[in-house]
Formats: sequence, C-alpha cells, structure tokens
Amino acid sequence: MSVWTELDLPALTSSDGTGSGRNDPIKPFPFPLSPERDESLLGHFARVCAHHMVPKRKRPVTLARINTLRPETLPIIHQHRAPDLARLLDIPVEEVERRMYRSTEFEGRDTPFIQFFSTPLPASYRESRRRRVSPAALALRPYHRAMWELRPFVFDRGTMGCLVDRCQNPECGRYLGWRHPHMPELCEHCGADLRDFTAERVAEEDQEPCAFAAGLVDPDPEVRAAVRCLVPERLSDWSNTDLLDLCIRFSYLVKDEVLGGFSRRTVKANDFTGWSASDLARGARVVLGWPRSFYSLCDRLRSDQVRRTGVYGVFRDIGPLFKFRFNRANPPQVRALLDDAIRNYYGSITDIVMRGPDRRSRGEHAGFLTLRQAADRCNIHPCVLKRLFSVAELEILRAPNNMRSPVFLKADQVLAWNEERNGLEERRDVTAKTGLPEHVLVTLAKMGELRLASGPAAVMAGRGTWFRRSETEKFCQKLTSLGPLVSVRPRGCTPLAECVKGMRQVPKPWIPALAALLAGSIRVEGVLDSRTVLVSRVLVKKNSVEEMLASAAFKNPGGSTELSTITTISACEYLNVGSEMINSLLDQGLIEFVRLSNGLRRPLRASVEEFGRRFMLTGEIAHAAGVDVRSVRRFFHTRLKPYRTTKRGRAVWSREEAEALLTELASETCCRTKRRKRAH
Repeated sequence: MSVWTELDLPALTSSDGTGSGRNDPIKPFPFPLSPERDESLLGHFARVCAHHMVPKRKRPVTLARINTLRPETLPIIHQHRAPDLARLLDIPVEEVERRMYRSTEFEGRDTPFIQFFSTPLPASYRESRRRRVSPAALALRPYHRAMWELRPFVFDRGTMGCLVDRCQNPECGRYLGWRHPHMPELCEHCGADLRDFTAERVAEEDQEPCAFAAGLVDPDPEVRAAVRCLVPERLSDWSNTDLLDLCIRFSYLVKDEVLGGFSRRTVKANDFTGWSASDLARGARVVLGWPRSFYSLCDRLRSDQVRRTGVYGVFRDIGPLFKFRFNRANPPQVRALLDDAIRNYYGSITDIVMRGPDRRSRGEHAGFLTLRQAADRCNIHPCVLKRLFSVAELEILRAPNNMRSPVFLKADQVLAWNEERNGLEERRDVTAKTGLPEHVLVTLAKMGELRLASGPAAVMAGRGTWFRRSETEKFCQKLTSLGPLVSVRPRGCTPLAECVKGMRQVPKPWIPALAALLAGSIRVEGVLDSRTVLVSRVLVKKNSVEEMLASAAFKNPGGSTELSTITTISACEYLNVGSEMINSLLDQGLIEFVRLSNGLRRPLRASVEEFGRRFMLTGEIAHAAGVDVRSVRRFFHTRLKPYRTTKRGRAVWSREEAEALLTELASETCCRTKRRKRAH
C-alpha cells in the first residue's frame, strides 16, 4: 500500500498550500478507512491521517476547511461542517454525525450536555486534551474506542483493563495527546508501541458493576438494550443518562464519607482526578441491587456514626446520605427517590422527621412526643429530659441539625418513666415526713429498711438523693405498728425525737436508737394520731432510751469501735480548730485514732477529750489573753518551750504551763496598770 509524501499534499490543498480555499473542492484521502462501530471521530481522523503519513507541521484539520489549532475540538464543530469532514474521510455523513458531540439540553438542567452516540451526557464527562488508551484492547484491535474519552470510565469494557494516559516507556513517560497525527497504538513523542506494555486490570468483584455502568452509554445499541434488562424494577422508567448519573453520585457520596465530607455539589471535571474503577463500582452496586443495596449502605453508614461529631439525629445516623437528599444540585427525581428510600428504611418514624414540626397544627404525632411536649406532660424542665439522652435506654429521633428541628421521643417510654418518677420521693420530702436527718436515711437504705432510686428514673427525677415512695411508706407503717394508736400523749412518755436529740454523749444516736426500736429493745408506748412528723409521734419512755444508750453493750456492740470514735469534723468543733490542724495532730500521734475499712481515720473520743484537758493551742492562748497570735508566739517562745511542734510549724503547749504563764502575764499587766495610774 502506498503512502502520501509531502510532495503529494498540494493535490489536496488550495493554490496557496494552506488548504483554506473556499471555492476549491475538498478532495478525499486516496486510501480511506472504514470506521469501527465504537470508534470515536477523533480517533478515526487521527488514524486516517497517520495512515496517509500527513506531516506533523501541517494542520490536517485544515484539509476539511476547519480553521483550528486544537484537533480535539473536531467532534464538537458545527453540524454544517459534517459534510466537508465526511468528504475528506470518504465516509457517509451519517457516520460523522453519529460520532459528533453536539450540544443539547436534558430535562431542563442548567449544566451543558452533549449527545454521545444518541445518549445525552454532561459535557464535563468528556476528556478532550489527553488521549487515554488500553494496551490490552489495542493488542486485540488497534483503534481508539469512543468510551475511552469519558472520564467516569477508567477501564475498557471489553478487556476490563485499566486505561493509561502516559507513555509506558520508562525513557519517555509523557502525556498522550491529539496534536500530531499518529497511529492509536503508538506514542507520538517517542514512537513506542503501547501494546508492548501491560496495565492493571479491574478487580474481579468490581467487574460486574463496572460493566453495567459502562453498558448504559455504550455506543452499540445492542449492548445498551442488554444492560437495560439488569435495571431494577423501581428504576425501570429512568433513562440511561439518569442511571449513570445516579451511579456517579452514589460513588462520590461514599467517597466523600471516607474522606470525612458530608455534602456533595454537582460533579465537575476536576472531581474525576484520582477516580478509580472501584469508586464507580460502589455506586453501581447501589443501583444494581436497589433497594436492598441502599439499605445495606445505610447500615454501613450507621455503624460509623460515632466519628461524626457536631451533628445530630438522622444526619448523624446515616451521615451525608440524609443531607444528600436535600441537596438542590440533585435532580428532583433523585431527591424523590432518596426521600422514598429513606422513609422505607426508617418506617413511619422518618415520616415525622422528614415532615418536621408544623407550627400551624399543634397536634401530637402518633406514638411520639417532642421534647417540649414531653416536658410539659411530665411537669419537669426540658434539660432534665436531655440528661436521659446520655443514659443508654432512651430512644430518640432527631431531625437534621437546624434551629427548627425537634427531638422526638417515644411516648410510651416517657410516660412509663414519668410514672416511675412519680413513685420517688426526694430526701427533703422524706426528712419532712419522718423527721430523720439525711445521713440516717442513707444508713437505713444500707441496712435495707429504705431503697435508694437508681437508673433513668433517678436521672429523670433530677439531682439529689431519691427514695422509693413504696419503701418509705412501708418503713413508716412498720414504725407506727410497733405501738397502739393514741390521741393524747400518756403521762411519762416522751416523743422519740426529743429523747434522741438530748443524747449528746453518743455520736449519731439515731442509728442505734432506731435499730433498738425495730429490734424491740425499746418499747413503744403509743403512736400519736396527728399530722406531725413520724419520730415526733412515736412515744417512748425516756429512761429506757437513756439506759439503752448508756449500756456498754450498746456503746460497743460486737467489739465495734465505731461508737467510741468521732468524726474529724466533730473533733474540729470540740477543739475549735481546723481540719488541717486535726490531721497534723493525728500524724504526730497526739490524738489516737482508728482506721476504718475504707481507709478513713476516726479520732477516739477519749483521746480528743484528753488532748483538750492536757494541751492548749496558740489560738486558744491568744483568745484567752486577748491578743493576736503573733504576739503570743513572740512572748511565749522567749519564756516557754512548746511541748510539740507539728510538721507545719504549729506549736502545742502544755495547759498547766500555759495557764501559769498566762496568770503571771496577767499579774504583770495589772502591776503595770497600777504604776501608770500612780504616775499620772
């Protein structure tokens, strides 16, 4: 087969050699080539020019009277130029028009669309500057496929080999382009045969969804018809353009979730940077297995909701999928499809969330209460209900994160917990009913006589100590049943409260008194029929209580040292010092103590009383002398040596020596006063 040389070119061009003569007829190539069924117009033109050895310095496009420096714009030239290009290539005009990407509109969308082999596609899908090839497909038949010009497809559908846009020659590595005539299997820079190199293949699990997505826009009508049989019934009325767009949108939705994004605008050309076949396969799987695959996607997004911070409700639950449904960049039918799918996934609950609060109708939703409605029904503050969100059992449903979105709670759970909360009593109410201090109530709860509230009901009740109302009533009935009911106090009987409050020599007398009362050691003479507190209604003999508290067995039952000790606070009040000083005295061994099982130290009452009789502290001396502490330190340190000094420098003085020195100081002060009066 002969090829053209530079000397043969004037036969095709005008008299000036530029090929731009308007009146000269266009002469076809002498050796035309028939285009393949799925070959692109740009690839066929480059193949014909390379076949005829058109020099690189010539602009082959000018042979068809098309004045342009960019051959990649050949498929988008005006339609009236198609006959000239068809005459140059010596092929039917229908073949040229079929391969041209004419601008078109699609369902009123704002983005520009092109006609790709009778299928409308966004213009951003077309890759025009770089030439992408598949070495495996070129090894079978050396021509450029039209599908290789679409950015979403980074693979060849026939061989499932990945596309390359660089020369695979290690010495070259430059981008492949369209500026110079070339054979499709060669690099226009170094002339390397691309068929001699290998490229990666699409993973086995991604081949089926990738083939489905590519078959939707395949140039062959038979392939498109075969792929339509795989479309789910719910999407059967969708066009191939919408199905491919849905695949790509779901692909980017999952890809943004991996990268930590939560929204997606309209897909643009730069968004396909770093695009891979696995990305397209993710979205194609969702479309192929609709709606089960969509529910699986929701389940996977819900499993990752922990890492979505700063968002709430359904937005936190399924991530960007919920916001993707409200994205105005999506077509209306895509938003309607997602709306219906999310409703079916969540059931009737999502219907409440999607509709949102209706300010015109204040009616309640069946089975659900808003946060404000639940707070009004339970007669508590909404912040108390919010504490239940952190307790694990309360199921809530929250609309997207905006100012008007409510929080929905299940009505049966809220009402059940409110009923349980009504069965609780706060510590102050129990104290007012029984007349017992709080620490006594807590001790009775440890003994099993009362029951403290716990769980969500206690959290819902609020802060503080809460008791079960039923257990409190049982305890009150137990005390009132110990004696007969009387309307007048019998002679010689005293209320239990007055007897216990007068027992100052025993620490915490309520616990042993109640224990003896319940055990029957103290006899109840009667119970007043009045509305006063419980311990004021129970009548006992005062001497029986005093005898019980004064008995040795009661002071130290079972060898326990709890009743022979006092707390640190009581020791502070007895010696009129701070807790820091008491701890220093305990460390120095000046006050004996007993260490309890929980590690706390309890001073012995006898040791504290003995310390008060034998020693004095600087503050006590200053108070007795009527001077400040600094004066006491200066005066006493010069005349008296302290008995012991603590680690913090606090002095402990002997009471006998300190009182003798104070007496001497008082006499000296008296003598000085008399001398001054005489001098005056």
